[in-house]
Amino acid sequence: MRGEVQHMFDESGLAPFVVPGCQMSRIPIDSLLNEQDHEEASAEETEASPSLRSAKAAAKKSRTRWSAEEDEQLRTLVEKHGEGNWDFLASFFSTDRTGRQLRARWKNNLDPRLVRSVWASEEDARLLYGRAQGDSWSSLARSFPGRCDNDLKNRYYQLQRGPGSSKLR
Repeated sequence: MRGEVQHMFDESGLAPFVVPGCQMSRIPIDSLLNEQDHEEASAEETEASPSLRSAKAAAKKSRTRWSAEEDEQLRTLVEKHGEGNWDFLASFFSTDRTGRQLRARWKNNLDPRLVRSVWASEEDARLLYGRAQGDSWSSLARSFPGRCDNDLKNRYYQLQRGPGSSKLR
């Protein structure tokens, strides 16, 4: 086993270390074995890479629930400016919501065309059949007026858990 591991490294004792958004860099083999050195090397890579810094910052950013005020503001903006240019709408938004977040909230929760009624057994059968055929959630949603792809995905997995299972895991 030890011989196999050594083949991954070149004669300099450095191993390839991939950092998303950066060119390939190398760190000493000892750093891979010593967690403290590895953390220091990662910190150095982070300092050198703005894209990695922003990715880590985004990962640490906490999710915040949508407030009733935000929902109302989004409804008002869509009524006034229409759907479509979500980044434009985000520029009017009072909080730090992105265009992508506005679109997802609208399409999955606030769009008045969404149907929130109980699922009919015919709908369940069509959903199961379409999924068995390998259809994507978005292509299936086209044949379910008033249901978004997220609704279909949630209903499908609810059906897979079977009757009597709670809505929450």
